[in-house]
Amino acid sequence: MNVKSIIKPLIYVSAIVGSSVGVIKYANSQQAKYDRAPVKDEFVLSSTELKSNEQKVEKRRIHWDDAAKLFSKYDDNRSGFTIPKKGMVPYEEVDNAFVFTTRMAIDADGSPNAYTFMVKPKYQEAALDVFNSAFNEVTGELDGIAHDSLGNLYHGGGFGCYVSQTSLADETKPDYEQSKYVNAETVPYFVLPTGGFNGAEIGDLGIIYNNVTGKYTCAVFADEGPMGYLGEGSIAAAKAIGVNPNAKVLSQFDNITYLVFPKSGGGSDRIPSNDEINEKGEKLFQVWGGLDRLKNLSTELSTQAQTKAYTPEETSKVAIKYMNNLRKDFGLTKPQAAGIVANLMHESEGMNPGINQGGAIGEPSSNMADDNENGYGIAQWGGVRKKSLINYAKGHGIPVSSDAANYGYLRQELKGDCEYVIDIIKNTNSVEESTKVFEQIFERATDPQMNSRLAFAYSLMGM
Repeated sequence: MNVKSIIKPLIYVSAIVGSSVGVIKYANSQQAKYDRAPVKDEFVLSSTELKSNEQKVEKRRIHWDDAAKLFSKYDDNRSGFTIPKKGMVPYEEVDNAFVFTTRMAIDADGSPNAYTFMVKPKYQEAALDVFNSAFNEVTGELDGIAHDSLGNLYHGGGFGCYVSQTSLADETKPDYEQSKYVNAETVPYFVLPTGGFNGAEIGDLGIIYNNVTGKYTCAVFADEGPMGYLGEGSIAAAKAIGVNPNAKVLSQFDNITYLVFPKSGGGSDRIPSNDEINEKGEKLFQVWGGLDRLKNLSTELSTQAQTKAYTPEETSKVAIKYMNNLRKDFGLTKPQAAGIVANLMHESEGMNPGINQGGAIGEPSSNMADDNENGYGIAQWGGVRKKSLINYAKGHGIPVSSDAANYGYLRQELKGDCEYVIDIIKNTNSVEESTKVFEQIFERATDPQMNSRLAFAYSLMGM
């Protein structure tokens, strides 16, 4: 789950003192014990620990404020730590399914090794995720660790770990048993916003596809996340599609496509086997159109003439497809592609392929002057380049005001007379740099209005 919380549950931390250490488990298996304030916690040690009568169990009750201080240094000093910029990710509904392309954050929830209550560095390093990640960053609720109604956290995952929970669970088992939940290390699953996002239900099936490696996996909707945020999968899913499965590294693994089949699962109270996920998921995928259709969907641009300005949602969808095409056709990184598309968004007032300078949508004006008044299309081409765009559209039998015509002509320029632009863009190292460079060597605006271009660039990096 993704960070952070303001709530303050009571946390019970237990440390084993002695030469040998084993798994701590609750001895009392009756759920009623956890429905009231615990008077005395009962623990049973492993057989190894029982061999020594001198061993003792030291119990400490730690308030969330104190626990946060203990764990904070391990949360803030992670290798490769970056905070992804987030935004609403546009999705498309396609034949009883919906699809979106965005980043992939890694979810460790459900793994017995997800969250440790041991504060020594070696235990923190061994845990799959940091403690604060167990909290929903929007609601502040403790979503990643099983706990009772009083906020007392259940022990009994892996050694020194809490019981990590998922939304999908085997309801025949008690809340304090780790096996009740979906193990992120072994089961490929994805995360969607809480509250029945776009008709999807916990337990539904889907596909996760990596546009970079070309690998995909069938997966189950097993966990819920913050409202409005998309792009998260389990450790097992990450491994299957060739993504770094380290949940502690918050850098964005982008260009991941998620295809979800609403109402396809077996309910939220049972955990399907991996064989069931693969068999049913693959069947649904092939009936829907399979990998060829999914690949085309992330890059396919409309050949329809534009008759009215795009809505913000339409703008986002087209922008993402432009970025996907640029990365595929020219081998660009996400920041490099975002810098180009940010300029196009600014020039066309929102990815409008049929826009004349001044705002009119439709066919290009007859004035072919190369000035600041008669530009046309996604890059506001003028003069000879405007004529070339019109000829390109005619030659391919598609409307000049279509997305397909505009991107096709842009690609032709960048592979031809403007090939040097791509060479220079490939040497940029940030979205700010690529945005500024593309404006300077391709758009060459009289008034660049760079703040607007950069604002579009930052929004694209969050998709």
